[in-house]
Amino acid sequence: PVFTLTAEADATGAARLRAELDGLADPVPTITDLVVSAAGRALREHPDVNASAADGAVLRHPRPHVGVAVDTPDGLLVPVVRDPGSPVAVAAATRELVGRARAGAATPADLDGATFTVSNLGMFGVAEFAAVIVPPQAAILAVGAVRELPRVRDGAVVPVPVMALTLTCDHRVLDGAQAARFLARLVALLERPLALMIEEGVP
Repeated sequence: PVFTLTAEADATGAARLRAELDGLADPVPTITDLVVSAAGRALREHPDVNASAADGAVLRHPRPHVGVAVDTPDGLLVPVVRDPGSPVAVAAATRELVGRARAGAATPADLDGATFTVSNLGMFGVAEFAAVIVPPQAAILAVGAVRELPRVRDGAVVPVPVMALTLTCDHRVLDGAQAARFLARLVALLERPLALMIEEGVP
């Protein structure tokens, strides 16, 4: 049994951080890199989500390993960013992993051991979607395109860059409140992404 939750994240902070890192980091983190970094932090803070269904029991994993769905000439592959850290560190790791995946050179170690998966179809203009859980993981996050939409801020309607985040969950492992707390923390980290550049433990 599965259920889905969708939340909206204001991408203003993400765009600002990427602009500030331009010329300072190579490569500059993409939106996907920021989401993977935030997911790693949120999974460490919410270990119930960093789990799997195993023979009628729930197995909680000691560290998060985030799979990133990648479109390749040979079909969909999911290389794994192990224990993701800052967006800059994630960007460096994903460039190597994605490069090998698209070149047909991914190793079994590149593709094994994910405890959670991120799938981003925003680059195709997809506004919102629900992804299919990769067994035995407890959840998968679907990321939609960043779109400028009218939102109310301080009593005025203004254009805001927003993206939809949809979390699909295995109800054998997670209940709605657990998933909602995780998703809320993920949104908070993406809206204040500077926190991802500094050590964990800072709110």
